[in-house]
Amino acid sequence: MHNREEVEKETLNYFGNDELATNVWMTKYCLKDKEGNLLEKTPEDMHRRLAREFARVEKKFNGLRTMSEEQIFDILKNFDYVVPQGSPMMGIGNNHVNVSLSNCVVVGPPGDNISSIMDSGKDLANLFKRRCGVGLDLSHLRPENASVNNSAGTTSGAWSFADLYSYVCRMIGQNGRRGALMLSMDIRHPDIEQFVTMKHDLTKVTGANVSVKISDEFMKAVENNETFTLKFPIDSEEPTVTKEINATELWERVVDSATKTAEPGLLMWDNILKYLPANEYEQFKTECVNPCAELPLSAYDSCRLISINLKNFVTDPFTENARFNFKKFSQIVAASMRLSDDLVELELEKLENIRSVADMPDEKELWKKLYETCANGRRTGLGTHGLADVLACLNLAYDSDESLAVIDKIYKTLKTSSYEESVELAIERGAFPAFSWETEKDNAFIKSLPKALRERIEKHGRRNISILTNAPTGSVSIMSQTSSGLEPVFRNSYVRRRKLDHSEKTDADFIDDLGDRWKEFKVYHHNVRQYLDSHEGADLPNFFTESHEIDWMRRIEIQAARQRHIDHSISSTINLPKGTPSEVVGELYFDAWRKGLKGVTVYVDGSRTGVLLSEDSSEKSQEPFPQNNSPKRPIELECEIHRPTIQGEEWTILVGLMDGKPYEIMGGLSTFVEIPKKYTHGTILKHPRKSTNSIYDLKFGENGGEVIIKNVVKVFDNPNHSVFTRMISLALRHGSGVQYVVEQLNKDRDSDM
Repeated sequence: MHNREEVEKETLNYFGNDELATNVWMTKYCLKDKEGNLLEKTPEDMHRRLAREFARVEKKFNGLRTMSEEQIFDILKNFDYVVPQGSPMMGIGNNHVNVSLSNCVVVGPPGDNISSIMDSGKDLANLFKRRCGVGLDLSHLRPENASVNNSAGTTSGAWSFADLYSYVCRMIGQNGRRGALMLSMDIRHPDIEQFVTMKHDLTKVTGANVSVKISDEFMKAVENNETFTLKFPIDSEEPTVTKEINATELWERVVDSATKTAEPGLLMWDNILKYLPANEYEQFKTECVNPCAELPLSAYDSCRLISINLKNFVTDPFTENARFNFKKFSQIVAASMRLSDDLVELELEKLENIRSVADMPDEKELWKKLYETCANGRRTGLGTHGLADVLACLNLAYDSDESLAVIDKIYKTLKTSSYEESVELAIERGAFPAFSWETEKDNAFIKSLPKALRERIEKHGRRNISILTNAPTGSVSIMSQTSSGLEPVFRNSYVRRRKLDHSEKTDADFIDDLGDRWKEFKVYHHNVRQYLDSHEGADLPNFFTESHEIDWMRRIEIQAARQRHIDHSISSTINLPKGTPSEVVGELYFDAWRKGLKGVTVYVDGSRTGVLLSEDSSEKSQEPFPQNNSPKRPIELECEIHRPTIQGEEWTILVGLMDGKPYEIMGGLSTFVEIPKKYTHGTILKHPRKSTNSIYDLKFGENGGEVIIKNVVKVFDNPNHSVFTRMISLALRHGSGVQYVVEQLNKDRDSDM
């Protein structure tokens, strides 16, 4: 046991006075007992722990190529080459907590009944408490207003249960971090419009990411401006619910939402299925993706991540002789693949331990399903980090033609070497139990492998059903002191935020709109510092590219060069400047689909409170209690029309939107105003008057069928209610977060509102 001051001092020295890396390691990965006492002094102790456990598994199989503990330690130490990510780094050899080593899990979709819906909630809770991020698809729940056999008569819809699962995620802790959840819905589902826009209400689904499964059929309908059929059940030849829509209009709604709120993400579902070997097996049909979308998984399947640090394969960096050592890279890929398979064995041990302590039959059954799927497929998640640093070390700009060629060769080597090693492991240890060459031989990704390798797979099988991914590597890259994952460098110097756990007593530097607390660190990118240290007095060359300098369409081309060599998916975000129009975002998405990407995430600056800030960000006010002025209201303001039931009475609520954000609220009992339910959007027109209150009209309808309700505030005819809506509007237009307004209103539960 070590005291905190001693560990901090030693670890700070280990990381060369890098406070952020020190903080991340001590907070997340340093071995601790149940009382929180620190049991490791530096990451070297952690790497010894990991090497011992990997070596124990190597001895279990006792093959001719068995790796020793020292050999394993040599490729782990200093984060130089091989880095187990997240849960494996924290959990391997850790007997003080009973957690899964899986970074990602997908559970089976809830069946279309309330018992199954609640069972899925229990599965999520049991996984979150064991440190797993989870994906869940909602496409098999019936749509809004479909009939049900209960007192309600109709259902609130598949989309409405997103908030339930989100709430479970935010409630359940994971030993120092909150849960992570991905919710998906098929583009064919009749609730898709509500699903796409539900997070526009900032109080809804705050604990989950959301993504839409996009089909080739839908994209072609958009391309040709055709109609598209929404239906339920989504795969049925004889659906009970159908709805014809204009594909382009739905597409524009998806793109507009992604532009304004950074969600939903887009999953190019047919691309995912066609190029994933696991999906060829009936018991491994892909259901959803993990929270960062780089791992499409079948029901109750899981994956464990290991990342290779690419930077240290460059010899003579920043010189004319700079080269990437592909021979050594191939050797390390093979070793990493062995460790990835060893990690499956370590996870099976953990799953058995969890099952043994589970005290409820349904929890035992959950972990049994995960054990069986893990054992039958032996799925791995081998990826990389530090790509942007590699390119700079080779004197290449991230988006240059020369870089594109290097990227293609790196990831082709990764693909070939990892699949070759999986064959070798099958020879030594046996193929994954579900393996069948006839089942998978026509898969597009398998067909992309060299012919000789395909012949070896046919003869010997393969140890692992699907192998490669590229996950976000935020913490891994911080400790490796490299660029993150596949991403370009965000800024050569910047401020980074780390979310504080509820148990941490550290003062927060920033509190976001959801009340989450963050610590801020000023960071200079290590590759830049390395260059400047070796080129004293020199200006920074142009090949030190920052993400905002890269052509957006070029990002798609670069990601496509990597994706064709990755059997799972890639987590990568395209950052766009504030004010980027939705047309640009839509064009990016279309190009991504055409180039075979499996998914793409776009972040427009300002659409969310970010984790990374440029140094000149003026987000923090110097004023301790700043006063906010409201933006001037235009004469016409778009609005949403909502029809909630409040204390048994039907209401009509108008939400005026400025730049897609709530600006004003008007409303009252629906008995005072007749608006057909097919209208969900309209326009509020303001008629300013100098000496008395302004008058507001509501306009809805289109194509010659417009209806105007004059003086809509007076029509609602309740001065008490108008006081509420005026005060809510005042708070919103002066910048109060919706969740804080709701929180205050909920405190007065005796009110008649």
